[in-house]
Amino acid sequence: MIKINVIACVLFVYFYFNFHLHIYMYVLCVSCMAFKKRLFFFHFLYFILFYSYFIYLFIIIIFFFFLF
Repeated sequence: MIKINVIACVLFVYFYFNFHLHIYMYVLCVSCMAFKKRLFFFHFLYFILFYSYFIYLFIIIIFFFFLF
């Protein structure tokens, strides 16, 4: 049981910091778009990536709900 709790905590910390990394990269991408309009396509792709992360977050929440 302790091993499962440790794995769950590691997954939570990984996804938590990964989420903040996504936010910082998204802000950087928006600031780059203000200077270079041709980065709009990459901005659009990152926008999709950013919102797809919430799907992963939802899966992790379900995982925690059934784990504990």
